[in-house]
Amino acid sequence: MKHMNASRTIGLTLALLATSQAVAWDGTVTGVIRRADVTDGPNYAFRIELQGVPQLCGNANTWAFIDSTTANYNVYVASILAAKAAGDTVVVYSNRDATTGYCRIGYISTNAS
Repeated sequence: MKHMNASRTIGLTLALLATSQAVAWDGTVTGVIRRADVTDGPNYAFRIELQGVPQLCGNANTWAFIDSTTANYNVYVASILAAKAAGDTVVVYSNRDATTGYCRIGYISTNAS
């Protein structure tokens, strides 16, 4: 019976590992939103900087962006602006854009102060 349970546990573990996706971010930075910039056009439509102006994705860039064509763009913007207005802490997960090297926001987590 123990052998069967161990086999089942190993099988389930292997199945979970095989189906999980690895997510790697070039930058994961926690802070308070210092500035939000909005512009027209699809490129870099919404940009943020954090207080203390830290580097956001493993290079010299201190701002990160979301294009207006990004899925859930409106939700990102609303969440970020709400966090800024409340002075809440955010965690910005970003990757370097393959073409420009700028930091593209891929995930935001907001935490009440």
